[in-house]
Amino acid sequence: LNIYDIAKEAGVSITTVSRVLNHKENISKKTKDKVEKVLKKYNYIPNAIARGLVTKSMKSIGIVTTNITDMHHAKSAYIMEREFNKLGYSVMLCNTGARTEESINYIKMLSERNIDGIILMGSVFNNKDIQSSISAYLNHIPTVLQNGFLDMENTYSVLVDDSYGISMCVDHLFEKGHSDIVYIKDMDTYSAEQKKEGFLVGMNKNGLKLDDNSIINTQCG
Repeated sequence: LNIYDIAKEAGVSITTVSRVLNHKENISKKTKDKVEKVLKKYNYIPNAIARGLVTKSMKSIGIVTTNITDMHHAKSAYIMEREFNKLGYSVMLCNTGARTEESINYIKMLSERNIDGIILMGSVFNNKDIQSSISAYLNHIPTVLQNGFLDMENTYSVLVDDSYGISMCVDHLFEKGHSDIVYIKDMDTYSAEQKKEGFLVGMNKNGLKLDDNSIINTQCG
């Protein structure tokens, strides 16, 4: 059974059936009820790929993260998936393991699946190689970078003021009587750099001593 059969039995055009399936408003209740009665009779489920070719939308979103077991990323991805679900979108989750090559592979793969948008979770995706892949594969797909900035067309950024947040942490520790404070930098990312700047601001503002051991670099490579 296909959309042509549904249209024939309901006594309407294929376009009308398509409007009902895609929840369009420019259709009378009488006609809509007639089509839905036939759909229910045969328990008709439209083919997502075929419908996507007609509507030019697969109603799907790609979320790319480094590691979904990270508590912050897991919670963020969960909330995003729930909100997109309410809007009728399915979500494809990709884990890169913080590897640039794998990030690029996922970006290419998602672009080939004709998805409606991509969300990159974390400033780790804000490096030159990944930016080049975004420019090459995603120039036609809206892309959002969480906690990082991309100065590119059709891209959007959701930024956290990491610098201010870390400077507030230093203020809090100082108020609690601590003075020997260090910043541990575990990744070479935009976010980590902003946090380091906030740490330096907080230390200087509170007149705390800074030396070669104040910033500890633990990143590999």
